[in-house]
Amino acid sequence: MQRDDSMSDVMVILLPGCVEDAVKLQSSIWQLKRAGLVMLNVDKDMGVIEGICELKHVSEIRELPFVAAIRTEFNYIAEFPESGLGDINGPHAA
Repeated sequence: MQRDDSMSDVMVILLPGCVEDAVKLQSSIWQLKRAGLVMLNVDKDMGVIEGICELKHVSEIRELPFVAAIRTEFNYIAEFPESGLGDINGPHAA
């Protein structure tokens, strides 16, 4: 059975210099969004961003120059409602 998407709940730990500079932090947030991270919480004091991304994007995020580490908290398969926006194996699938 084909699944719609493999997802990961992640915590991204930023390098210290990135958190202290507001411009660098905003740039980092923008780049993380471009890499596919949906942010749930930004903790500036701890330098940690919590979010959700497709599992295939974890290694891409890990390679960003301002990321000290990325911790995968939980992986799961997202099965979207039939004919919904994310559904790739519903009746319209070839």
